[in-house]
Amino acid sequence: MRRRQENTPTSLVLIDGEVSSYDLNEEAKFSTIRLRKSILILGLVQLFFLVAVLVSSDKIYNFRRASLVLEDESLQKRVIRASNISRHGAIIPRRLIFTYKYNLINPSQDDPQFDEKHPLTANVLNTIEKYKQYWKMIDDSYDANENNKSAAENEAVVSFLSNEDCIEVINKAEPKLMKHFSKEKRGDFKADICRIAELYMHGGYYFDVDISVVEPVNLDKLPIQREEISDPFTQLSHIEYGSEIAMLRKEDIVTFATVINIQGVFFQAFLAAVPHHPIMKTALQYMLAYYEGKLQDILPHDALLSLANYSEIIPSRKRPQGIGVGPYTLAAAYLATSHVEWEDFANELSREGAYSSVNYSSSGRKKKMNYSRFLYEVSLTSKHITERDLFQDVPLQSHKKSKYGDGDWCNFICFGGRKVYFYSRVVGSRGCPKAG
Repeated sequence: MRRRQENTPTSLVLIDGEVSSYDLNEEAKFSTIRLRKSILILGLVQLFFLVAVLVSSDKIYNFRRASLVLEDESLQKRVIRASNISRHGAIIPRRLIFTYKYNLINPSQDDPQFDEKHPLTANVLNTIEKYKQYWKMIDDSYDANENNKSAAENEAVVSFLSNEDCIEVINKAEPKLMKHFSKEKRGDFKADICRIAELYMHGGYYFDVDISVVEPVNLDKLPIQREEISDPFTQLSHIEYGSEIAMLRKEDIVTFATVINIQGVFFQAFLAAVPHHPIMKTALQYMLAYYEGKLQDILPHDALLSLANYSEIIPSRKRPQGIGVGPYTLAAAYLATSHVEWEDFANELSREGAYSSVNYSSSGRKKKMNYSRFLYEVSLTSKHITERDLFQDVPLQSHKKSKYGDGDWCNFICFGGRKVYFYSRVVGSRGCPKAG
């Protein structure tokens, strides 16, 4: 049987002036091949560009990550280099901050001349030298090959704020406080405002010019307290019974530190903080309310209850109740900022600084105590010290009776764990006159 002949579709085309038939099946076959080749080529081109983009973006990301702290001014103020964080486990900038009515170590022409024998000047220089040597010792204890930081980058920065410097930083931190700072007659109140503004903007370690360093404090070595605000006597009991709280994990980064006095309120002759800390921001707002007489309107109820043990009447500038603007408002800010705020802030620092992430504990979210450390102020002559035979390696300072009291201010010390780090007053300062 003859096979049926299939009709082949054709088309008439004009070629060189003549009409010819054209096999459409053959054309379709060649068109399909050309289309497949085009799709393949296009796919290869797209794949090439995709790989190029991924490689390029990874390089850009790595470059930005490596240079982020240098390029981003706001981040530069918040954390030190990631290599330094992993190296020291600390993120509070190495900035030594002091404030006085004039710059003791670099006075202007209109100020008293530099005098290295002046008790306050000598004390500031001693603080600078001890911390620079201590931080150098920490640096030297690490393998130099672990990072490429130059010696200059490891140097501590000294920031000594005169009255004019304070005006500049307060204007940046909280301009509404400026009129109160300008009108304030008490130097200690002016210093309260200035130190919080400076720490909020730039971070670092603040020292009163009359607090005397016995030994530089490594905040990462301090125990973590159980309560939001404890007191020195409770801590002495922990020492006596060996119940100091052990250090927690590496993720519990220190973002804030100060001293708690025997009244259970902050003795802010020493303060340390990372820049833009929420407690510092809140403290600035509370200081403004303190001057405007509105503190009672904005303090949370829980903070009021905790502070009632210190002062039943909420202070203001018109009714200070014997309380400085700084200690009360900073303690109130610490109590008012929530545990969630602290943990979120610590997590943000960890992400921006390429530090290990802050992990949740097995019991849930961490508390503010994980990210803060405290020293405690007490007198060496207190029975709480003498009856326990503590700190016997720390000598009493020789002094004469002060018109501001019996002179025992000379022998108040700031301790953490089993170590004394500061005398609250240097001999020769106000409240601790030199003997003889």
